[in-house]
Amino acid sequence: MDPVADKSRNTFKVFHPRFDRDILLVGKSTTMGGGPFLNLVPPYGYIPDGSTPPQDSAQVQSYYLKLVRDAGYGAHIDSAQDVKFYSEKSDPGFNSGVPGIPMTLDDSVLARYKLVIFHKEGVFPTQNTNLTAMLKAYMDVGGSVWGMGREDLTDLLSNVAGVDRPQEVFYDRSSAINGVGYFYFGAEKMFFNAHARLVAAESTSREEFVGADLGRYGLTDGFPPLDIDTNVVLRYTVAAARKDTSRYRQMPGVNYFVRQTRSEELYLYRSPVGVADTSHLNGKVVALRTNRTFFKTAYFGFPLYGIQEPQAVVVMQKMLNWFLGPP
Repeated sequence: MDPVADKSRNTFKVFHPRFDRDILLVGKSTTMGGGPFLNLVPPYGYIPDGSTPPQDSAQVQSYYLKLVRDAGYGAHIDSAQDVKFYSEKSDPGFNSGVPGIPMTLDDSVLARYKLVIFHKEGVFPTQNTNLTAMLKAYMDVGGSVWGMGREDLTDLLSNVAGVDRPQEVFYDRSSAINGVGYFYFGAEKMFFNAHARLVAAESTSREEFVGADLGRYGLTDGFPPLDIDTNVVLRYTVAAARKDTSRYRQMPGVNYFVRQTRSEELYLYRSPVGVADTSHLNGKVVALRTNRTFFKTAYFGFPLYGIQEPQAVVVMQKMLNWFLGPP
């Protein structure tokens, strides 16, 4: 017998976290083309009258880059190397890879940065196991992560494929990967509103987010109350099947979280129907953060793209100061 055939064999990667750069800005995607929007559909859903032009992925990414610069951290980011797009369709862990769409992120890239900011403007849950595993490995060696987006922390759930009605869903504590939302972001459950599946329904997708009020730590740390930018949120349009679009001019697909004690609430959901809201969205936690000593994490259940820009700049400044210190 060949003695080599008797031996166990394991394959692993070794990388050294350098943290020689400050901020990596990542635009996440559910599209074949690498942008942040739904496949071949105008940016944030369906355009009932066809009059609103699509937003280019790079334009949205430029908005976040501008927020970083306007917050005073322009010297901490270089648009030539610190701004990336991530498409789940290029992720071998999700779709076996798509020819011609290279993976732009890997462990060695993440390991160069002190902070990774990722955002997703689409509403479909992406659930890219490969990216989640990379983020977990990155945090394990001391990297910090700030995520934001609509139905995006669904990536860190076990599986929401069978959930077709709005409901709170537990993070899987038995899984090292799918439990990242629990173990690393301090969220016990998230409210999955199934917006993408219910967009043609008349009342169940809960498009009620008009802004965010201050949670305990948002108040003590001087964060501003937030209001949606109606000119931008008009792009988060509803399906042509809607009978009354006037009711749905709020930001759809916003998530809230049931947090653990280890996390701190920054923002609370503001609904125009307030406490009378039968889905009880008003006052729920929509942004949280946690300091894990060796790394920090934060998650916003809504994107800053869609929030009034002067307010978004202040949020960016305060969050970057919390993550990195003064500019």
